[in-house]
Amino acid sequence: MKTSREELLQYISEDLIIYLKSGKLSLNPFIRKLNLNIHNIHQLLKVHFLLQSDVREYILGLPERIRRFKTSTKSINSILFGEIRGQINWPKTLESRCNTNIKDKTIFLCDERNRYYSIKENLILKEFIKTLYRIILFDIDYEKLSRYDWFVRSDKIKRIIRNIYEKNIYLKRIEDAEGLVTDRMIEDTVKSRNPLYSEAAKLLRLYRRLMNFDLYQDEVYRLLSNTFINIADDNTLFEFYWVFRLIKENAISEKLYVIDEGNNKVASWEDEVYFYDIYHNSTGSNELTFQVLLEELEHVDNEYAKRKVMSLKKAGEIVSALFGSESYDFKSIWSGRPDILVEVINKNTSKLEKLIIGEVKYTQNDSYVIQGLKELVEYTMFVKKRGEYIYGDGSIGITGMLFTDRIKYNPIVSEEYRIVSVDNEEPVLIAKKAGEIAIG
Repeated sequence: MKTSREELLQYISEDLIIYLKSGKLSLNPFIRKLNLNIHNIHQLLKVHFLLQSDVREYILGLPERIRRFKTSTKSINSILFGEIRGQINWPKTLESRCNTNIKDKTIFLCDERNRYYSIKENLILKEFIKTLYRIILFDIDYEKLSRYDWFVRSDKIKRIIRNIYEKNIYLKRIEDAEGLVTDRMIEDTVKSRNPLYSEAAKLLRLYRRLMNFDLYQDEVYRLLSNTFINIADDNTLFEFYWVFRLIKENAISEKLYVIDEGNNKVASWEDEVYFYDIYHNSTGSNELTFQVLLEELEHVDNEYAKRKVMSLKKAGEIVSALFGSESYDFKSIWSGRPDILVEVINKNTSKLEKLIIGEVKYTQNDSYVIQGLKELVEYTMFVKKRGEYIYGDGSIGITGMLFTDRIKYNPIVSEEYRIVSVDNEEPVLIAKKAGEIAIG
């Protein structure tokens, strides 16, 4: 039976939050595959927040609830000349006339009662609505998100937030809450009897907790199962499972490094001999390329190679004539990006000594596994370092790994290639000592 998403999620969610909170694992390479124009974990968490049923229900009920808008009043004593505003305070008026000009009947001291909008509850309400407004209008690609069937009533949600934030006259009278809303104010407002405020405070508290990676394990599970999986396909989850498993089983007692959010690495660590950089859906560092150029075949005296060159050149000419564009790549005959790539660098020499290239196939179908093995061998054969092929020159050790679901196969004797399935009970280990690569 094929490994279920629930099994994969359970394995990942147990320790994921530990890595995320420490900054020692980056989800960005996986997030970029979601086709939502989101690029980092904070954007994914914002999508996750927006998809919470409590958030959607609050927004949909906001036009009705905001009618229970609360204000306070302030009494102001004003000396006025020739006009009256509010209630005349006659004792104070007479006293003022005596102190100035007793005959001046135009002097009045009035008690004005003015509405005050920037009370604690309203500051929190405006901060929460402004947060939603920013997420929907600026922080994520809302139009792409709204195309998914499971994001119910997305158009109405956007319309409500935009109208209230931009046009509600009461909200406009509240001073900008930027930097004014404290956690203590939120906790106090959670106790309000008015759900307009108490629920806004609860949801704003949740949002802040998410942005600080202060997540519980069940929330991590929901983040992956309800948000990541709704957007991503099963193959991406399976790739994430294997990358995460490699990190857990190889860097458990090693020194993990904090990963730059803009980097395409998933994780980086070191042991007594090596530095390890693990990538997903990437060609790795700038030293490596996975591309075979058309020009490499132009002078090959082989009929197939000659015709391959001719066919690509002819296709390029036709495309250029049809579309007037040279944006289509006919300059290479092969290129790719491995699902998993581990670069092993010697700490003393700073030289790349070993490569682990991984292809992931979420399948129990033999033909699909065979296709994956074919792709894996191509990666190992065609990888270049600074434009020169690596395989066979003895400079760098290369191991190809095919990660699969539960399948039956005969053990491979070759040291260069391994197959590892989900039910493999032994840790999937990367090189631990100098001169040795042992995986699977």
